[in-house]
Amino acid sequence: EKVAALRNVSLFQNLNDAAIDRISDALQIVTFASGDYIIKQGDLGDRFYVVKSGEVIVTQSSSGGYENELTRCQVGDYFGEIALMQDEPRKANVKALSP
Repeated sequence: EKVAALRNVSLFQNLNDAAIDRISDALQIVTFASGDYIIKQGDLGDRFYVVKSGEVIVTQSSSGGYENELTRCQVGDYFGEIALMQDEPRKANVKALSP
């Protein structure tokens, strides 16, 4: 199940089976309900996410407290990699739209 999900992610499409298996072993499947925040802007980045099902919305909080939509992610998309690679706080919010 995890291996199949990883094969749908463009970032991993050129990896061999052994590499995909190692990544799969490190994965944990997490489910979020519609409206749940997966990531909040400013939080520490300690995880990388792959959308296995449903849809998420990526927003950025403005100084006035509003959330401006940046993009939406669907099955096979990924997010959270920037905070991991740059060791910086999250730059955006990510909220589940559908499970």
